[in-house]
Amino acid sequence: MDFFKAQDAARRRTWQLGLLFVAAVLTLVLLTNLLVGFMFFLGGDGALPTADTSTVGLLGAVPAGTWGLITVGVLGIVGVATLYKYFRLRGGGRVVAESFGGRLVTREQADFKEVLLLNVVEEMAIASGTPVPPVYVLDEPGINAFAAGHSIEDAVIGVNRGTVETLTRDELQGVIAHEFSHILNGDMRLNLRLIAVLHGILFIGLIGRAIARAGGKSRKNGIAAIGLGLSLVVIGYGGTFFGNVIKAAVSRQREFLADAAAVQFTRNPGGIAGALKKIGGFSVGSTVNNNQANEASHLFFRAVAARRFLSGFFSTHPPLDVRIRSIEPRWSGQFPVTTQLPDSAFKTPEDARTSGLAPQQHSAIQASEVSDAIVSAIGNPDDAALTRARLLLQLADKALTQATHEVLSATTLTYAMLLSADDAIRTEQLSQLAAQMGPHTVEDSLRHFDVMRNIHPDQKITLLAMSIPALKTQSTAQYRLFQQQIARLANHDTSLDLFEWLVCVTLIKDLTPHFTGVSSGRVRFSSSKQVQVELLSLFASLAATAESQTGARRTLVDEAFAQIGLKLPNQPLPNPDFNAVSHALSRLRMLAPLQKPKVLKAMVKTLAASNGIDKLENALLHLLAGALDCPVPAQVSAHA
Repeated sequence: MDFFKAQDAARRRTWQLGLLFVAAVLTLVLLTNLLVGFMFFLGGDGALPTADTSTVGLLGAVPAGTWGLITVGVLGIVGVATLYKYFRLRGGGRVVAESFGGRLVTREQADFKEVLLLNVVEEMAIASGTPVPPVYVLDEPGINAFAAGHSIEDAVIGVNRGTVETLTRDELQGVIAHEFSHILNGDMRLNLRLIAVLHGILFIGLIGRAIARAGGKSRKNGIAAIGLGLSLVVIGYGGTFFGNVIKAAVSRQREFLADAAAVQFTRNPGGIAGALKKIGGFSVGSTVNNNQANEASHLFFRAVAARRFLSGFFSTHPPLDVRIRSIEPRWSGQFPVTTQLPDSAFKTPEDARTSGLAPQQHSAIQASEVSDAIVSAIGNPDDAALTRARLLLQLADKALTQATHEVLSATTLTYAMLLSADDAIRTEQLSQLAAQMGPHTVEDSLRHFDVMRNIHPDQKITLLAMSIPALKTQSTAQYRLFQQQIARLANHDTSLDLFEWLVCVTLIKDLTPHFTGVSSGRVRFSSSKQVQVELLSLFASLAATAESQTGARRTLVDEAFAQIGLKLPNQPLPNPDFNAVSHALSRLRMLAPLQKPKVLKAMVKTLAASNGIDKLENALLHLLAGALDCPVPAQVSAHA
């Protein structure tokens, strides 16, 4: 799947969702006015409408002022309900998971089955080039899972307890790969908007149910209240109908694509197919006994409720047998009897180890070939990426790996990544850190720094991604202090160390949405020309990293602009500036998806200008691409 086209398609589906929403609201307005028209018709001469009474006749019985008030009222109720839900969901995936009754899984509290789940999620995240998402478990016996969030940064993975108790590692891996497809291809933001839209559409029916229940308990005006409530329920059913149609229209085809992506990711059709078969043979299937989950059924791996009348027409997911046959065309059609697996089945097999991460230089490979390979692989990981991720995790220092799993040690680990290799500068940084955070923080940071001093840059990126779930468990006050400290450490180093600065930028980008509830994934710029100033700042700094001669820098920036289809302005190049690069990246994130491949290819060409792409420059590309919401899979490298 083309990542950039998938992102662009997700944007277009947002507009389609808007049109369907407008159609549903107009239908609610019409139904409400018909109900009022019916009442006015009865109040006129007491006669019931006949078969000859037209819709126009019923609506004509309503005074124009009343018609307008009803219309405004319906629009207001739906609009307020939609906005209320939208703002409730601003917290992203965490809010959604908690509304389903999910509990955050940490390694300190996890049992061995949940540790296996965390390992699989960690591998998938590293392989796809994304920060490791927090994992929630729903204490439900069915086999199901979901991914939720506005963007990669605030995404979470949720899994039913029944999933970890009945699926093998390969099957669990297939399910998690399916969910990562939704994370990578822009489905999550659309899905959360769909929840808000559906809440607004269904709200009139919810009001009707509440009025009917209240009328049933009231002795005075009880019959009138019940009648009004039931009438609103009938009108609300129109909203329910449209809501189900919208969910089915938006979601069904995405499930096929996510299944196919999971097969590509794992190169194991039996994994995801086996999980689907077990759902079909399980007594409780994929059910989730939570009203909030029913409202958000389109988020899940499989439908959350039992089959009902017309459920096939309204289903957000294709039938199980159709999904399985799209993966295994020769499937017999028999679902296995599914039971809980014995504990012995959860032992993780040892993965094959290789000799290491030493890069192989390929001098014959042109920068254009490298850039094409990187761009085509973005958001499109495969089994080679998964193998590379396992290798990175296996070769990582055990003490550093353990440090990523707990909030305090993850904090000092990230401080260590920002310490300068220059002894004098590092001494100043540590003095500053000691004044703000105390001697224990300095000791831990130095210990991590000594271990990380000579490790492969790819392993640093891996440790950074692994630290994200633990860092998200900070309180808001702790995060603000952490944010101040990493900014001070990065700014303290007066030498141009773009890697350290990008680590700081990546941390802030991946963590801030979790604590602020504000996601910055929307598109504001449809053309690269609109961000020409930002591109100049970025490429001037990259050219300074690749080339020390001023004249050669200008040539590099000129070639980068030509790659994007722009003309370099006739002005002096700006000096390399960390803050300008950070601002540029935050703006370039809002560039339209189909414009980003040109920028990424120009980055590769600029960094490869001197002596090709070495291991540090390759790590810079991974960080830069991630800063633009273009995650590079683990195996993609200019040299290895």
